[in-house]
Amino acid sequence: MDDADQRIGQVLADRYELNEVIGRGGMGSVFRAWDTRLERFVAIKVFAPGTAGDDERRRAEVGLLARLNHPNLVTLHDAHLAPVMSTAPSFLVMELVEGPDLRSELERGPLTGETSAQVACEIAEALVAVHSLGIVHRDLKPANILLAPTGLPAPAYHGKLADFGIAHLLGEERITTAGVVIGTAGYLSPEQSTGEKPGAASDVYALGLVVLECLTGKKAYPGNAVEAVSARLACDPAIPDTLPVAWASLLSQMTARDPAMRPNSLEVAVTTREIAEELNGWGAAGAAAAVTDATVAMLPPTLVMPAIAEPGAHAQPGASAAPSASAASGASGVASASTVASATPPGTERRTHGRLAAIVAGAGAVLVALVLGASMLLNAPQSVAPPTNTPSPTSPAPASVTPTPSVAPTTAPANKSNKGPGKGKGKDKGNGNGNGNGNGNGDGGD
Repeated sequence: MDDADQRIGQVLADRYELNEVIGRGGMGSVFRAWDTRLERFVAIKVFAPGTAGDDERRRAEVGLLARLNHPNLVTLHDAHLAPVMSTAPSFLVMELVEGPDLRSELERGPLTGETSAQVACEIAEALVAVHSLGIVHRDLKPANILLAPTGLPAPAYHGKLADFGIAHLLGEERITTAGVVIGTAGYLSPEQSTGEKPGAASDVYALGLVVLECLTGKKAYPGNAVEAVSARLACDPAIPDTLPVAWASLLSQMTARDPAMRPNSLEVAVTTREIAEELNGWGAAGAAAAVTDATVAMLPPTLVMPAIAEPGAHAQPGASAAPSASAASGASGVASASTVASATPPGTERRTHGRLAAIVAGAGAVLVALVLGASMLLNAPQSVAPPTNTPSPTSPAPASVTPTPSVAPTTAPANKSNKGPGKGKGKDKGNGNGNGNGNGNGDGGD
């Protein structure tokens, strides 16, 4: 049992009864406590002995924190700072947020794009209020972002920035010893890693790492303190290629190695509000949107014919017979028939098959009509001009010449000749016409 557990049941300042430990850190422990005077639960942070060397500077910092009033900041209710040589504990009395912290949420996986954008917007706005008073948080990390339930379906909670126990006043002498790194190794800025004086840009850098972790579910710089600091000084954090361009650009600027290249907290707050909607549907939760009946109805009637198997090819066990997505997708990114079939709700598949059957039937009817039309044009009877029997100058003209009626050609059996053996009698050569039976009739002149 450590010192924090031994304090359970104590009453501080004859008012606050410590019930249980809800948080531990290098600067102290946080308790759930009962305010006997106002009859409400509060959070009390009890500082560990020797966390600050000068009580006056600590009082000045607490005085500034008491002036902060923002919906995305944990409210400070009271503070009791004991003299340096006193054995009484120094503690802060703060608003108790009943929800979890961001660290516990990220242990279950990445957040949705909408929730990640919300965290970025709300914590950036909290930093605007903090930085406007000349305060640097210096330990911005998921464990210090509390999630207060809203009681609404969306958003389910609001982020609140907490734990200003190691906050640093801009322009004032630092509370800690020079060269001592204060903060959590995985979220320190490059300037903090080298022991330089932290500034507002250090909080912006840490927020960039937190948002990246919300989107990916992974720490940008995992490992122990030495590994995290060494990796940070050697390379920049990896930003997913699938992020919208505006978000990728903003996070790259927030995590720039040079503090002068980072946007300030106000610029981050404004920009995240403007581009928040670009993360709608991003990530694992929104990658595979369900296809509804209305969505199916809007798909163009693209017919995907099954692929022709190569000669000798055999279907592999378990192989899918559905066409590939690329075969059904056009330049507009239309989903394939197999994708629709797998994503549609029950009952939609039957309607989709009915539509495809109707399309196939209609296409077949058009094809048959075209074939019949072409066949009729090719086999249509053509007019044959009657032969003209011009009398020879030396032969008397016949009394009357009856023109031979035109005979419509008859479709002959394959590979048989239509030539007839007819010949004419007389001096003049006759004209012979052969029919399909091979018999000829000749007309000759006397």
